[in-house]
Amino acid sequence: MTQKRVPRDFNPERVYRRLGEFIVALQWFEDTLLDMITKLVAPERFFAARAAFLSMRFAEKIRVAEHMFLQVVEELGREGDSLAAQWSETFREICNRLTKLNEQRNKVVHSSYVELMAGGALKGIVLAKERIKRGAALHDYSDPIDELDSALRGAGALALELSRAATQVTHWAGRRRAIPKNDDVPDRKKK
Repeated sequence: MTQKRVPRDFNPERVYRRLGEFIVALQWFEDTLLDMITKLVAPERFFAARAAFLSMRFAEKIRVAEHMFLQVVEELGREGDSLAAQWSETFREICNRLTKLNEQRNKVVHSSYVELMAGGALKGIVLAKERIKRGAALHDYSDPIDELDSALRGAGALALELSRAATQVTHWAGRRRAIPKNDDVPDRKKK
């Protein structure tokens, strides 16, 4: 492993600010999925339906949104909507990429951040690859900024694709009423 030199002008606020920016960016994805689920399940009762799905974890929202979206695509495809069929593979890919982004999010958010002190001054912050136990040696670490940038690489394109899918859901929900039924939502506890 190559060692990185801590820059003389190290600013710890830069790390914490980037972590906050990362969390806010990921919240947009989660909120967009929640809106999509709500519109697919009960567009006429948007706020009540939204409250019912609010407590789901992000991974659950991804799974439910994919299930609901593909169910609507299948139904519209049977009715001859050729555009709906094209969305099937696209949305599966979006959900796969969201799942990977969620895994990166969990790694970044639930990791240990270690402040490196020397001469009584903070010289750097590192992200430990594994949980650190009291008294353990710090040997496998990375720059948190690098980890956050890596996690967000490609998120802009993914945001555009998810936004297009959400717009399509709004269109479908406006054309149809409450599709599919609430009892068609998959069990949240199953993987």
